[in-house]
Amino acid sequence: MFDEEHKQRNDAIARRVREEALGDERDQLQADYWAAYRGEDVGRGFYDREGQPMGQDAWRDRLGTNYARVARTEVPVDLVVSTSWVGMDHGKGGDAPPLMYETAVLDAFGGDVHHEYYGSEADALAGHERWVRRMTA
Repeated sequence: MFDEEHKQRNDAIARRVREEALGDERDQLQADYWAAYRGEDVGRGFYDREGQPMGQDAWRDRLGTNYARVARTEVPVDLVVSTSWVGMDHGKGGDAPPLMYETAVLDAFGGDVHHEYYGSEADALAGHERWVRRMTA
């Protein structure tokens, strides 16, 4: 499967990136996401890829489709940088624009290493490229 040196390098990168993780806030976002997917009211807005408000049912129908995929890059350390439209506002609300795109760094086994959220597809793509460069440096 993996040689030991390869595994140690992957683990070191994952640890470095996890130091920047959102912790408890990330756990709440995940809980809200799955509750919304089940149809529960989580008090967050839902938006299409252009930032226009949409209903929760329309949001749920687009999840897991090509509509949601923005970019995906496998990097040589057995990590994947994946950027997607998540559609549900992951921001803190108020007057701030909704954060409806996510760039995730995933380990070789699909586990979360790091997540960042963006308000536009252009910002999400720039974040994706930044993470790809960081993981290949």
